[in-house]
Amino acid sequence: MAWRALVRRGAGLLAVAAALGCAAAEEPALKAWGDKPTPPLATRTVDGRPVDLKDLRGRVVLVNFWATWCEPCKDELPSLVKLKEQLAGRPFELVTVNYGEFPDRINQYLARSGIRLPVFLD
Repeated sequence: MAWRALVRRGAGLLAVAAALGCAAAEEPALKAWGDKPTPPLATRTVDGRPVDLKDLRGRVVLVNFWATWCEPCKDELPSLVKLKEQLAGRPFELVTVNYGEFPDRINQYLARSGIRLPVFLD
């Protein structure tokens, strides 16, 4: 349930992240999310560390859902790496959530592809 709400809001988060990246010289102020609470997202990283989205309060957070069997998902991962690099030092966080796979499979894919991103488990 909460995951679906995050996915629906993902397009808006992507637009905010794009605006942050395009206006790098202007340093735009963060806008409040509004009166709706952010859906909870507490899980573990692919290496077993506990994580909670609420710990990223005050930052723009882009949540991306992906899987190793999803070709379009894999195609966009390199652009997310670039976005994360471009926004380094800014109040921006990238969270990738792998959908339904075991850590071994995810780690094998990441090692083969050379992708270095924070990966949460669903």
